[in-house]
Amino acid sequence: MEDRLARFLGTTALAARVYLGYKAITLAEKRLRIGDAAERRSRHHTGSARRLYELAVRRQGLLIKFGQIIGSRPDLVPDEYIGVLSRLQDQVPPRPFAVMKRRIELQLERPLSDVFAEFDEKPIAAASLAQVHRARLKRPAAGWRSTEDGAWDGVDVAVKVQYPGIQNVVENDLRNIRFLLRILQRFEKNLDFTPLVEEISHNVPLELDFINEGHNAEMIAKNFGRRDDIIVPKIAWEYSTRRVLVMEYLEGIKITDLAGLERAGIDRQAVAQLVIDAYCEQLYLHGMFHADPHPGNLFVQPPSRPGEGPKLIMLDFGLCRQLDDRFRLGYARLVNAMLSWNVADMVQAFLDLGVKSRFFSNRDRIRSRKRMFRRSFSTTF
Repeated sequence: MEDRLARFLGTTALAARVYLGYKAITLAEKRLRIGDAAERRSRHHTGSARRLYELAVRRQGLLIKFGQIIGSRPDLVPDEYIGVLSRLQDQVPPRPFAVMKRRIELQLERPLSDVFAEFDEKPIAAASLAQVHRARLKRPAAGWRSTEDGAWDGVDVAVKVQYPGIQNVVENDLRNIRFLLRILQRFEKNLDFTPLVEEISHNVPLELDFINEGHNAEMIAKNFGRRDDIIVPKIAWEYSTRRVLVMEYLEGIKITDLAGLERAGIDRQAVAQLVIDAYCEQLYLHGMFHADPHPGNLFVQPPSRPGEGPKLIMLDFGLCRQLDDRFRLGYARLVNAMLSWNVADMVQAFLDLGVKSRFFSNRDRIRSRKRMFRRSFSTTF
């Protein structure tokens, strides 16, 4: 109860401080005609990002997930937020090994030494819901291919372990987020965060189920089965539960490590094209896509042979999305309209995809706006 209250007060105080800070700058700019509003906003961006980072690291849970989302969206938030919050993608303080060891042993119902020949106590990654350790199986899981000499001598694996008690923390954070967004909507009438809250409430429980994540990984791997330039780790089901996921360990360079890519002789343009190809194929052909593509989940391997391109490693499939044929066709029409700069068709495509707008509230107004757009473009060009 005490921790729940502390999380609520900490989150509420930060939200109020950030919101009121921006309001104060805007008010001073309009009423007092201050000339350094841009500089003040930049300082407030940086200060707000640092406070959010510190609160997320201290309280963890959904606050880290929230910070990861913000820190990977330079198209939506100022650079000051990106510079600070991008550290949450792979620099989250881990939980003590003793705690995580107990968690693994309880889930697998046997001592760690019975399963793993080696187990690194220091995690290779720590995130909002779990942390990952490198290990070596004492004996390979059924169906796994051995290493060079053909002997069944154990396999290097990544062991993803869910934090103890994280489900209660997440549920508490969701309640806090709903409350704060309802309060904010009272002050900002034009903002409706209901779809955002519904999306988070639906997705987070799925991410807490590692069996679901394992099945998603296998489906994505199957969809890319004919390609050798997109790699998805295999799942060791014999050692996996809803709270512990054991998978093939894969070496790679983080996709945003530009210096590392350059040292490995990897063409960055080829990497960008590979990512675009991978997601277009998922969206338009497979109908199922990896919906958490922040930089901590995408790695690159250099070409294995001369003349080949780089390989993309995709990780963390807790959040995947299945798209029906109607949505995929609608999205293709939207992209086509955007590429041809057909504004009227863009509007129609958004409406067909279910986007609601007060500006286009009925079919008659849609037709009227289409005629307006056509006249405007014919006059302009």
